[in-house]
Amino acid sequence: MLPKFEIETEIRKDWFLVSDQIAGTVSANYFFGKSVDGSVEIEAVKYTGTWETYATYSAILENGSAEFELPAVEWIAGTYGAGGQGSLMLNISVTDTGNHTETTTELLKIVESDTILQLIPESSTVKPGLSFEVLVVTKDPDGNAIDTDVSVTAVFHESGYTETVRDDTVSTENGIVIISYTSPDNCTGAYLGAECRDTSGAVVRRSVNLDAAYSPGASFIHIAQTSDGVPNVGDTITFAVHSTNPGTVFYDIFANGRTVYSGTSERSEIAVQVTPQMSPSAKIVAYMINPNSEVSADVLPFEVRFETSVDLTSKFGSDTVAPGDAVRVNFDARVGSMIGVAIVDESVYALSAGRLNLKQVFDELEKRFMAPQIEIHPEYGGYYENRLVGTYDILDDAGMQVLASPSFEIPKTPVPEARDMWKGVAGGDVVAMDIMVEEAEAEAMPAPAAMPTAALSGEAEADDELATVERVRQFFPETWLWMPDLLTDDQGRAQIDLTAPDSITTWRLHAVSTSEEGIGIAEGHLTVFQEFFLEPDLPYSVTRGEVFPVRVQVYNYLDMQQDVKLTLSTGDWFEIIGDEVVTVPVGANSVGDTSFTITPTEIGTHTIEIAA
Repeated sequence: MLPKFEIETEIRKDWFLVSDQIAGTVSANYFFGKSVDGSVEIEAVKYTGTWETYATYSAILENGSAEFELPAVEWIAGTYGAGGQGSLMLNISVTDTGNHTETTTELLKIVESDTILQLIPESSTVKPGLSFEVLVVTKDPDGNAIDTDVSVTAVFHESGYTETVRDDTVSTENGIVIISYTSPDNCTGAYLGAECRDTSGAVVRRSVNLDAAYSPGASFIHIAQTSDGVPNVGDTITFAVHSTNPGTVFYDIFANGRTVYSGTSERSEIAVQVTPQMSPSAKIVAYMINPNSEVSADVLPFEVRFETSVDLTSKFGSDTVAPGDAVRVNFDARVGSMIGVAIVDESVYALSAGRLNLKQVFDELEKRFMAPQIEIHPEYGGYYENRLVGTYDILDDAGMQVLASPSFEIPKTPVPEARDMWKGVAGGDVVAMDIMVEEAEAEAMPAPAAMPTAALSGEAEADDELATVERVRQFFPETWLWMPDLLTDDQGRAQIDLTAPDSITTWRLHAVSTSEEGIGIAEGHLTVFQEFFLEPDLPYSVTRGEVFPVRVQVYNYLDMQQDVKLTLSTGDWFEIIGDEVVTVPVGANSVGDTSFTITPTEIGTHTIEIAA
């Protein structure tokens, strides 16, 4: 079922120290634009090895919002997947005056320090005898740059268990600084360690271990981006090529699961024009054939920014309409184009955003991963065991299929000598989950012909007679329109004439145009609203013979209270238990609720009709 209103939380930041109080604001609004009157409840749950509630909060919404303040967490368990940070979950539920409840979840980070230190090598492997760069990043948990001094120690492991050590002290500018290194010719791996101080003066540390590339003939290749920043589609991106031997460099651009560009270079530089197929991210795979027929390779990922080049606009004829009104949508792409258009209920996006209950997900993961698993622990004896990575594995890890003539040697990662290891006990189980998927038809849903309904007026007679019948609302699609092939005229203009659905909500329009000039993207919104209406709150399905309530919310946005008489039309597929006519007083600009009790007697999909 689609949600009836949207819950939004406004918190000053999404991270807190264990000693910080947590404050924010919860607001709730119906999808037709009105604020929700009702109450809010917050359950604060922290992860300490298991999820446990440490605080609760409740308040009455005023003009659709309420402020909250929760005590400090004080202590929490960090997790490896969160980089050592703790997780705090806020389970928020809002109940309106019609007794309908919606829920949402906010996940906050609980951090040990207000400064995050990162070491980002340009590659996961170092190439003996070649240079490589390391990006040092200092930022706060929100990602804002922090400028500070960082001490960095690089330890290069070499054959014979010897080491070369280099110490640097650098200062980050706009939160970053790059350090360049040249690895020794007989390097078998590297260790990088860094430390800085946060705003309280406490020491923050970070370290990373790097493997070394393997080549029987000591032939290596290394690539590094030399052009600045993230390129746009149409820009030229350049890379420097460093190799132990001269020769032709072959390269492929790999994106979205396939090779989108291939080329060769006789120089120590590669220049490639960025295409849309490389968006949003790609990787360059460079390799060369050395004089001894051994193949060397390197891989470097890069991001691509895809900015639209066409200024597509879309506009509804008005901002707000009533159910069943005529609606016109105008498009202007400035040039002859084909436009794909979708108009979807705003509540669908809210449903997809809050579909997973984070606590249920974490509880399930916790049950699975706390079960014993097979483990293999090498005996390092206090010394990091670097792994030598061959060309075959570099290409394979990049998602490439490696095929070579017998005359070429593609070095593979050498198998290490057997060492004493201990193994844990295998355990746990594997769970398969089925998911039902429904596929919508690729066309606009036709609106049914208008049928009579009851129109309510503040001047209605007090003799319990219904007002004049005008229209029955019965067209409630989730997707109002799906049109992938709208053609414009030569000037890029097009229009669509539609009939507004009966859903009282806001509709979101997405449009994408394609032409020789490029791609354009546009969005729009239309609110369908009337001042008085009913909203049944029905379950998705029930069982024959089950007794269940048909809940009804009555929305009155007129300027005076209404005594609303509701009538449940009888049907041949259910039996009514109790009254089929009830009267509900609903205040001005307010929401009321009531229910009818029925029991189904026939299997199938049926219609319930309620008049007011």
